[in-house]
Amino acid sequence: MRRFKNILVCLDPGNRDHPALEQAVKLSRSNEAVLRVVTVHEGLPLWTRALLPSRVQDWEGVALQGARSRVEEVAAPLRADGLSVSSDVLVGQPFIEIIREVQAESHDLVLKDLEVDTALAKPAIGSTDMHLLRKCPCPVWLVKSRPEKPLRRVLAAVDPVPGDDEVRNALNTRILELATSLAVREQCKLYVVRAYESIGETFLATELESREYSEYMERIQMVRLKSSREFIGKFEKHCGEMDVRYVPGDPGTTIPEVARDEDVDLVIMGTVTRTGVPGFLMGRTAETVLRQVDCSVLGVKPKGFVSPI
Repeated sequence: MRRFKNILVCLDPGNRDHPALEQAVKLSRSNEAVLRVVTVHEGLPLWTRALLPSRVQDWEGVALQGARSRVEEVAAPLRADGLSVSSDVLVGQPFIEIIREVQAESHDLVLKDLEVDTALAKPAIGSTDMHLLRKCPCPVWLVKSRPEKPLRRVLAAVDPVPGDDEVRNALNTRILELATSLAVREQCKLYVVRAYESIGETFLATELESREYSEYMERIQMVRLKSSREFIGKFEKHCGEMDVRYVPGDPGTTIPEVARDEDVDLVIMGTVTRTGVPGFLMGRTAETVLRQVDCSVLGVKPKGFVSPI
């Protein structure tokens, strides 16, 4: 994956293990990339200061110094090992400060450990994670806490369509370029999933005669599958082991099912439906999939995406 040159990794200072950092170090070495290690200190809300003793600013300073010491303890051995590493503590709301850091320093990848769902006692997509997937201008890799296992199976979810949809096809291209290069570097198996729903099925079933309806559905599926095979086929020569699945049904259901059935370690998918428009909404399918998968996620946005932050 020789494409990321300026990587940002965000640490949770309360965790002892940092699988996102481990993955970031591997990428930094293989890409000869610059690595920046940060943590975010949220601090106390402004309204609480009137209720606290006058020494609250001193306490905040001690907390910040402690955070800087901890993140530097992580960065120093990597620097001594020859990597180009800097460290810092950001102050404020985590997703906002991470995105501002990306914008200020032109980072091309963010890695972060998945948040821990305290009710389920396991990693899951949390509020900060979802904000980053929606609004961060560069790809976001949320790493599940499984540092003892290398990547074995990667799933790329794509939705190429017939016609000249430049934004969608450019995003699908970006997803498959990342997926194939990662599969080659990690020597892992790549699943490419094209899930599709019937177009106009409910409406047309009531408007067309039975024979016309069946012929229409058959033709539209043939055109769609032909287009998808042609698009995905361009990437097969770049990957050693690719398993392509054309799966009928709701993508929000079928993609997580394939990920679970094949015990996938990482899902790579697009996370927005609009580009260049501040205040966009994450696609329904993307949000549904992200809340169901039980593995690491790499969220990709279209070229030209504008963050609302």
